[in-house]
Amino acid sequence: MKRTVGQRILRRLGDFAETLKTTGKISEKYTCRTIKLNLELEPYTPEEIRETRKVLNASQRIFAEFLGVSARAVQDWEQGVKPPHGSACRIMDEIRRNPEYWIKRLRELATPVDFIPRLDPPDPQIPATTRAAAADAGRVAAATRAD
Repeated sequence: MKRTVGQRILRRLGDFAETLKTTGKISEKYTCRTIKLNLELEPYTPEEIRETRKVLNASQRIFAEFLGVSARAVQDWEQGVKPPHGSACRIMDEIRRNPEYWIKRLRELATPVDFIPRLDPPDPQIPATTRAAAADAGRVAAATRAD
């Protein structure tokens, strides 16, 4: 009778565990590879951050949302107050390596919202954050329609 995939996996895991127990040298019986990624982060200057954001044709608010940080963080980076760290730098590296992909990706994520006309003077009934978000969404929607 043919063994099921689950039975074969269990048998091989048992063999692996036995090898570890008896010899401790798994490389003598199994193919082992070590892979090292070159993931050193390059520091970003305020100008490089602004250029990266402009590649996407995004406002600070949209860029921040895309990176998963606050708009204030992007402002601080672009003004040289604080440097970006970790995953934000990694994503900016990838944006700079393949801008076409990330422009397309941002456009896929953009959801058109109802247009909220600018009111002069601004209507105090509409919160400033709603007006700003509508303006940002309009810019992304316009960039999406540009192609």
